[in-house]
This record gives sequence, C-alpha cells and structure tokens, in this order.
Amino acid sequence: MNSGSSDDGGFLSRWSRRKAQLQQGERAEPKASVPAQEPSAADAPQFTIEEIRAIVEALIEAANEHGEILYAVPGSPYVLETTVQMLRADARVHVRALPAMSFLDSAWRLLGIDPVNESVRVVDGHRFAEQAAGERGPLLVAQVHDKWVLSEIKLAFEESSGDEDVVILHHLGLADERAIHTTWKDLDR
Repeated sequence: MNSGSSDDGGFLSRWSRRKAQLQQGERAEPKASVPAQEPSAADAPQFTIEEIRAIVEALIEAANEHGEILYAVPGSPYVLETTVQMLRADARVHVRALPAMSFLDSAWRLLGIDPVNESVRVVDGHRFAEQAAGERGPLLVAQVHDKWVLSEIKLAFEESSGDEDVVILHHLGLADERAIHTTWKDLDR
C-alpha cells in the first residue's frame, strides 16, 4: 500500500524497479511492516468499528510516513477483511491487494461440495439473526470463533426442532482441521 493520490504516484515505476530487483534475486523488503490486526475467526473478541477505523488510520499514517507499507491479512484480502475494504475505499492511499486462498476454499474442499450447485449462502456469525432471517437451504456461517457466538446463533433460529444436522468446521487450513457432525440442539455444547 502506498500513500498518494488515486493515480499511481510513482507506484508503477517503483514496482517496475522492485520487479527488476526481484528478478535479479534480491529479497523483497517493505520499508515498513504493520502486523495484520484484522478480525478473523481466530481472534476474540471481535473489534468494534471504532477499533477497525483506528487500525485503518494507523495504516494510512504508516504509509504516509514510510511511503510504502506491507499489510498482510490471513487468507483472502477480499473475504471478511473490513480493514482492506476501508483502505481500498480511501483516496489517501493506493492499495495493491493480492488474491489469496480464502477459508471458504478450505470449507468447500472439506465438505466436498460445490457451493454454487448446492446454493450455499455465506453469513457472518455476528450478524446471523439479521442475515439468515427467513433463509432456507444450506448456510455457511463465518466468524464463529467462540461458544458464545454459537449460542447467539442457536438462539436466533427459533424455528429449529433441534434435530437438524449441523457440521462445524474447525481450524480450516491448519493441520488439525476437522469437520464435527452434530445437531442443532447440541451446537453450543
């Protein structure tokens, strides 16, 4: 991410130089590095919108101070990464986001399904009550990082008999990833 206007502000020429250096075997080193602090399924508690805005402002300040920074997030910068969305919408910085594998790719692989053919809808666990209201069919609920989130989801679904099958995907993409088969009534146990 570079500071500057919406034009390339010299970014392309700096990128061309960096590309030439990399082709000559030089290691890419950013001028400054900011650790990823974006909320993810592994982080609890979730950040408030005020905290997310503060992270974005800190990143923009770092880009302005150093001219260029590297901000890495776990998985895809295009999936559930609010800071990246806010940075991309801010005219004070030029953002170059590189696509990466999302947790969703691991979910579909572990479940053995094509989400389009199965008509799966992805919803945020923290907004389950509003996003899943009245929905029918398969749902993948993301951002479920703690039992209290599971409990909130369970309470939001009043129409459940309790016997519906549920699959919990745990630690997607890690060595200990697993699919836990349970029922709706045992979801938060």
